[in-house]
Amino acid sequence: MSSNIPSQISIEDTFKGLETLSQITEELHKLSCSLIRRMRVDLLALDHHADVPGTQRWIARPKTLRLSVRSWPARQQNHSQAQDFNRVSRSGPLPGFVFDVEGAIDALAEQLVAEALLPLLRRLPGEKGQKWNLQLINVCVANMVATAADDKQGVGRDISAMFKKQDEVLRPYKLEPVSDHDDEPLDSDANDEFLSNMEWEHMDRSVCTTCGYCLPLFAMPAHTRYHEMGG
Repeated sequence: MSSNIPSQISIEDTFKGLETLSQITEELHKLSCSLIRRMRVDLLALDHHADVPGTQRWIARPKTLRLSVRSWPARQQNHSQAQDFNRVSRSGPLPGFVFDVEGAIDALAEQLVAEALLPLLRRLPGEKGQKWNLQLINVCVANMVATAADDKQGVGRDISAMFKKQDEVLRPYKLEPVSDHDDEPLDSDANDEFLSNMEWEHMDRSVCTTCGYCLPLFAMPAHTRYHEMGG
């Protein structure tokens, strides 16, 4: 994976003590907004192959959503309950709707809380009927997977785009095909000249040292400019 792609993205905050579900839900929504905003900053890039200028694409997509909390006992009992001060976490699949770049962050965060984070919260260990007293909440996305254009498996897409761009650069130099239904036959001298020209054209070629593509010499300057343009 590219070194420009983070291994995970997490947002957290500390509190004096969140005791009700409405308080926790409100803070989860704030953290989710920050998380989605951070994902768009770190994982979106301009798609130079898109037909519409300014189009963005995900360079990586995290697969895992993790919720971590630290809770103190609602009623201080004794110091033997040290496990109550440790972080506890639960993980699940990250819903695909968070990758909707056209969606409003606030609405996506609300959906993420309702459909993913609150179910993870309910899976956290705790005695039945025990009150919440959350001191810390961390929301994290992890297990990054590079998209096609950013890993070795995506080289096919890049090559396809390269040849598409190359065709545009070389279009002025292409010859029109000769009709197969020409009623006027070639005489012997003309046929000899035609074959001679074909042999000359076949020999008068060069191989690009950058991509290995074989081109006629007259097209090589344009092909070189294509590579200089970033192709």
